[in-house]
Amino acid sequence: TTSRGDKPPIFNRVGVLRADRRMSRAQLAELVGVNPQTIGALERGDHYPSLDLALRICEVFGLPVESVFARTDFGAWRGPLRSDGRDLVVKDAKLNLPGEHVITVRSRYIDDPNSLEADGTEIHVWVDAHAPRVLLEREGDFLVAHGSDDATNVADLVYAWKLGDTAEAGDFAALDRLSLADVDVTRVSVVAMDRAGNVSRPSSIDIKLERRRLADERELQTALASSCAATGADHMTVGGFAVVLALVLRRRRRSL
Repeated sequence: TTSRGDKPPIFNRVGVLRADRRMSRAQLAELVGVNPQTIGALERGDHYPSLDLALRICEVFGLPVESVFARTDFGAWRGPLRSDGRDLVVKDAKLNLPGEHVITVRSRYIDDPNSLEADGTEIHVWVDAHAPRVLLEREGDFLVAHGSDDATNVADLVYAWKLGDTAEAGDFAALDRLSLADVDVTRVSVVAMDRAGNVSRPSSIDIKLERRRLADERELQTALASSCAATGADHMTVGGFAVVLALVLRRRRRSL
């Protein structure tokens, strides 16, 4: 690979294609004979691939080079594009119709800039100009990422988790939850990526605070169960609930 420097940009869909195939960076790196850090640098645009590496990556995905690498951002204007016999509307250098399209790339004659010739190349393009959104919450014993997007179904979103403030984010995968018992850091964050490769802003959660809240919930449940057992009732009155809650909160304040 080569560093960017002042060279014209080379855009790629490596991250999107890899995530769509539920493939990790390590798996792709092994298939093309490089290390996972190289794949990460390519996906971020920090480095450009050699011709040999680009061809090996395209062979893994079973796609032509122009479907994986390009001088212009994918989804951006590259000439008249058609889908289902209709010209696609272009707005702000982005195709205006969200979702998946099979488009026919057309090119000009070199000696006649006013002419167009369909070259018969059809490529699949997923159009989505907006980044997804994600909210990380604790639900019982699990950390759950709630993602949403305008064009990509929630089930097709992939997530990258970051455990700790200094660690690097993991690979994008269809993993939308983590067990709190498996987390040994003080902060966890997650980002979501849609099928167009747009990445959300990160959503973070304080693990120490969530463990404390979980302990409070369990203590309250235990106190409620004990109170009901002592009175022989199968439920608690509002007054009894308030007393138990006050005792739990008092114990919590003393422990801080």
